[in-house]
Amino acid sequence: MATAPGLPKGPGGNADEAKFRQAMSLVQSGRPREAELIVSDVLKRSPRNPGALHVMGCALLVQGQPADAIAPLQEAARLLHRPDVDTQLAIALRQVGRNDDALSRL
Repeated sequence: MATAPGLPKGPGGNADEAKFRQAMSLVQSGRPREAELIVSDVLKRSPRNPGALHVMGCALLVQGQPADAIAPLQEAARLLHRPDVDTQLAIALRQVGRNDDALSRL
């Protein structure tokens, strides 16, 4: 799973960016549920925060919930325009059998 460089600063600014980095680190170290809890707090305040949506999608994907990961990853991809987010979205789409949609993301 890729790191989340250059995350946009939302209402929480640097504090949220630090949370995203911590949460992505948790995803990468096999602790996605903890990451999900961290970004859930940000999403309560700012439901369309692209960094939080990206991390949430990654956490759900790693937990074997690709169908649940699609919506946050789609919104993050729409807002961030980053290849790593598109790739993670494509993985989720492929895992739920939407191969044509997955290929169109790549």
